[in-house]
Amino acid sequence: MAALTSQTHPLMKQLNLVECNLQPVDGHALAAAIQQHRLPQLERLYLRDNPSLGEDAAAAILTAALTHHQRKLTILLWDCNMSEQFVEEWELKCRDKHVRFCGKLPF
Repeated sequence: MAALTSQTHPLMKQLNLVECNLQPVDGHALAAAIQQHRLPQLERLYLRDNPSLGEDAAAAILTAALTHHQRKLTILLWDCNMSEQFVEEWELKCRDKHVRFCGKLPF
């Protein structure tokens, strides 16, 4: 994760970190990379099935995407140990914005 978040990756459009056992510190590092425009072309961020990630890191990633990312971005975060209320709040915050957030299985 350190190599990913410490350098700029201008051409990376998709980042698949499914089932990578991401920890909260990894989520905050990813949020910092988004804030610092190190992933400027990112369009899809797949983070599902990372139960250790948690709400605090998920909120940091979503906040960074909403406030600093310039492109349309889809973020899949289901099965990351988030409450239903958290998911509903963030889906509402992202509605009609450039960030598409999916925090639960679509079916």
